[in-house]
Amino acid sequence: MLIGTNDFADLCSRGSILAGNIAVLKEIMTRKPHTKVVINSILPVGPAPLVGGEPNRRWMAYQWINTRLECLAATSENLFFFNGTSYFLTDDGQQINRTLMSDYLHPSKEGSLLLGSGIVETLSELLV
Repeated sequence: MLIGTNDFADLCSRGSILAGNIAVLKEIMTRKPHTKVVINSILPVGPAPLVGGEPNRRWMAYQWINTRLECLAATSENLFFFNGTSYFLTDDGQQINRTLMSDYLHPSKEGSLLLGSGIVETLSELLV
């Protein structure tokens, strides 16, 4: 499950974005109670440094949501959290790597392949 970033653009609060994620999860689990669901983190966004300097409010909201989604995943044997954030950051963790996310929002082909590999690796571990 990879949802949430566009909701912020629609001026939803971080709480409503989290509630939307939870609502989708509940629906999936109601319809398919034995399904394993991998919750993907909301990816970093924005040209400003992600830490230090002027706060990147959108990224701060995403971190808040991601922390809660990770905690939620820990409450069920069928929920798993995959944090793809580090794939898109520069080595110092301060900014988005423009090679992997040139517009600071959408993964490039290389970024998508990297993220996809991480997700496949996670799914492979779950299927063992």
